[in-house]
Amino acid sequence: MSVDPARQNVSVLFVDDDPGLRKVMESEIARMGFSVDAVADVTAARKSVDEKDYDVIILDLRMPRVSGESYLTELRSRSPWSEVIILTGNANIDVAIDCMKKGAYDFLTKPCSLDQLEVLIDKASEKRRIVTQNRSLEAIAKSRAGIGSSTAFKRIEEMIQRIAPTNEPVLILGESGTGKELTAHEIVRQSARSARPYIAVNCSALSETLLESELFGHERGAFTGADARRIGVFQLANGGTIFLDEIGDMPPSMQAKLLRILQSGEFRPVGGQKNLYVDVRIISATNQELPRMVQDGGFRKDLFYRINTFTIALPPLRNRGDDILELASHVLADYTSRHGRKLHFAAKTLEYLKRYAWPGNIRELENVVKRAAILASSESIEPDLLPDYLLHPSSSSSPNLDLTQFSSAELEKLHLLKMIDACDGNKREAARRLAISNKTLYNKLHSYGFDLSGEAAHQDLDRLAVSQSSD
Repeated sequence: MSVDPARQNVSVLFVDDDPGLRKVMESEIARMGFSVDAVADVTAARKSVDEKDYDVIILDLRMPRVSGESYLTELRSRSPWSEVIILTGNANIDVAIDCMKKGAYDFLTKPCSLDQLEVLIDKASEKRRIVTQNRSLEAIAKSRAGIGSSTAFKRIEEMIQRIAPTNEPVLILGESGTGKELTAHEIVRQSARSARPYIAVNCSALSETLLESELFGHERGAFTGADARRIGVFQLANGGTIFLDEIGDMPPSMQAKLLRILQSGEFRPVGGQKNLYVDVRIISATNQELPRMVQDGGFRKDLFYRINTFTIALPPLRNRGDDILELASHVLADYTSRHGRKLHFAAKTLEYLKRYAWPGNIRELENVVKRAAILASSESIEPDLLPDYLLHPSSSSSPNLDLTQFSSAELEKLHLLKMIDACDGNKREAARRLAISNKTLYNKLHSYGFDLSGEAAHQDLDRLAVSQSSD
């Protein structure tokens, strides 16, 4: 049996006073690939929680001296980011449901299926990972507040301040790496929902079935593989905010269900028998041209009008002038403060940073600066620490083009092709250097009508040059 290596980083605490069950479950949870500790009672659990940060805590409802139900309230304050799964007998299901209202992630009835338990640990640990990631991103967003002096950036800051206090939907547009998720975090941070749940979902990373289950949840047996009931993120985020990243990739059937929630706050879990109502603010983001998708029938017009009550268009880094150097200096300062080093950019290095077009935007800039900082053997970051493609944007096989004659879209096309050319046709490596996903790179190339083979990158680059020189 193959085990997901990521599970080794998931820590589980199993709390149950039955020594036989405790021994079996400790062995089985370890066999699943998780890191597990098992203790007999709440007293031992308190000691373990004080010594270690657990991702998932599996807690028996009925134990001597202090019950799991009583301990749950304490856990919410002592270990607020741990996800708690309640174990209960059939006679205590109502109590288990009350525990969920008090913050438990879910419950299982004894004797529980090991397959059900495995799925539930995976899902609970994934929620813990998302919450932890969101907290980290929020800290980053706070640290970046006020970074940038361009007119475009100042307008965005002012818009965030105006729309954050409302409960209206927000649509964030921008190329990959321009900071769409960080912008969403800043909106939430300045809103009245800042202390309420915030969950981010990447709509392009999940199949239609998985996305529906992720958003709306499902009942046990709703479809093949649904071995346990699952609560969707809309229910988990009730009272808070959901960030729907890459909403342009959402399937049409899901668009209709999302529209229903926006209109009435109403939805039904997959396989469920009754409707549920939630109060959730939706922030969406995409790097696609939604108006064009609406015209082409790829995105619902009524949903488009619902999600863009407010629209924030993030400019690409190449259009932000001196913000490039300001952001680069901020990233370097953050690195030096965390690693206790004294580093600065050489004047020539700053020239290279400013004149590069940054098709991967802020994310690419961060990667370049951190790479240079790690490689630096002296206090000065010299140009030779920058990637070769940044120092020599026009390769020997590429014509010397006048970049001022290109539109933003043409400039992006040019840089994508040059990157693929510099990577000898290796699109995975090109995507990594650009700090974008493989899927995003392929989608961009496809939308520009270019062949995806390595040799074609040379040919298409020449074709783009000829087209420009003939204008």
